Amino acid sequence: IWDSNGNNIAVENWDISTATLDSIFNVSAQDTTPQGIFFNSSGTKMYMVGLNSVIVYSYTLSQAWNTSTAVWDGPSSNLSVLAQDDSPQGIFFNSSGTKMFMVGSGILTDRVYQYTLSQAWNLSTATWDGPDSNFSIGAHDALAQGIFFNSTGTKMYMVGSQTDRVYQYTLSQAWNTSTAVWDGPGSNLSITAQDTNPQGIFINSSGTKMYMTGFSNSRVYSYTLSQAWNTSTAVWDGPGSNLSVTNQDISPIGIFFSSTGTKMFMVGSQTDRVYQYTLSSPIFSLISGTSNSTSWNFTFSATGTYKWNANTCDTANNCAFNSTNYTITISSAPKWFSNSTNGTSAGTFIQHSVNWTDETALSGYIFSFNN
Repeated sequence: IWDSNGNNIAVENWDISTATLDSIFNVSAQDTTPQGIFFNSSGTKMYMVGLNSVIVYSYTLSQAWNTSTAVWDGPSSNLSVLAQDDSPQGIFFNSSGTKMFMVGSGILTDRVYQYTLSQAWNLSTATWDGPDSNFSIGAHDALAQGIFFNSTGTKMYMVGSQTDRVYQYTLSQAWNTSTAVWDGPGSNLSITAQDTNPQGIFINSSGTKMYMTGFSNSRVYSYTLSQAWNTSTAVWDGPGSNLSVTNQDISPIGIFFSSTGTKMFMVGSQTDRVYQYTLSSPIFSLISGTSNSTSWNFTFSATGTYKWNANTCDTANNCAFNSTNYTITISSAPKWFSNSTNGTSAGTFIQHSVNWTDETALSGYIFSFNN
């Protein structure tokens, strides 16, 4: 089962309890107090904001989502944000790489700053959009740490370590922070029960999973949102879902995931390194078909929702995947129990009873008797 990019895929993961460390990337040559990190959608660009230098740095990865292949783009690619805030914490980019957002917690600032990149994903072309684009968050938390946006740029989230809460905002104009409005106290999410010093925040592409790094316990925490992109519906997934990063860095800051949720990245400010983790999930091989094949056989090893695609070729060997993936849901077979009759006497009406459970409504059923 492959996707349209030629990557073999199965269920998207997002389960941090399965994470294992597989790569470490040192950023101390750029900054000894790294804060937030961000990747472009293809996983070939990484960005890090440093507190000591007050600079946003750019890196190129020769292998997507593999930080061991990352190389700093050099001093000409740096973006200084000192003129806006002397304590930058988190960064975020829009999906096209033409807008960047930085949250700062400097004295008397506590704002989200907005920048425009004239060349997508090229920091050296970034310019601040001016004071009118700033969004003040000091009334909610004077120690803002991380920010995140939904995929359309109409929702913004900020985590603060003064109040230990996640705050939610609505932008009436997409990717324009000057139009942001707080969604009110009912939208806040308190995370004090998990950690009293939250740092980074990440939400998956469907808006149903949220992740937060915490200083106090050196852990990554996982939450499930019953309503997508609504943090007031978020519930902690419990202690079994936590990921301890103590053996890597006791001061975890920024956090980011690959698009399928099978790679997680955490930057630590004690060791000044980006740690890369793999989240285990079942991976299936390509199902090959012959010319004019109309069916293939494949056995799924577990229930769940799977993505699949078809790569078709003509006689000239021009091949292409479908532009969008398909999905298929594999559910458990119905289970029956407590079958019974109310008698066995010949010549009388007999009632036969059976109960069953299923994940979805039964489309039909057949009773048969062996007299």
